[in-house]
Amino acid sequence: MSLVWFSNVPHTRLVEDKGGQNWISIKKDKFVFPGGGTQFIHGADKYLDQISEVSLLFKFVLIFVADILRALLKLNMQMVPDISFGKNIRVALDVGCGVASFGAFLMQRNVTTLSIAPKDVHENQIQFALERGVPAMAAVFATHRLLFPSQAFDLIHCSRCRINWTRDGTSSLFKPLISHCSPPNYSMVF
Repeated sequence: MSLVWFSNVPHTRLVEDKGGQNWISIKKDKFVFPGGGTQFIHGADKYLDQISEVSLLFKFVLIFVADILRALLKLNMQMVPDISFGKNIRVALDVGCGVASFGAFLMQRNVTTLSIAPKDVHENQIQFALERGVPAMAAVFATHRLLFPSQAFDLIHCSRCRINWTRDGTSSLFKPLISHCSPPNYSMVF
């Protein structure tokens, strides 16, 4: 859904702060979510297409290189998951979701997305996500661990989510997230 009634979320601060970034605007009595913003310059739909294309292209490159270097590297094609939304990617986690445009566009591709927004001055982002039909919650990752069982998600998306991935060594932060991705995907997009 790209429209939300203003009376359902009567807050304009997010529009004032992010309106010029193509996240959200007000038209008459509704909020409008164009699906772009600074994160998705060409729109969220194009961004999702690019994720799928890069996964497929990288796999073809690996096949070509693997033929040449198979004996030296012993490449395993499972290292690069197929990212096919609505098929092998059915459940996603979007960390730092903003107004949940990524989750809303994934819904159109038969992917259920839990959108998590940081607690900040724009706490009404969660309300916008819920009004758009996207499951959402607010969380602070610096103080809480993920409340989900391992392998709960096929894809974890994190873009501009304000997480310092290099704090205390990168691997200590990635390992818990990877454990939440279901095999054979282990798909994470940052």
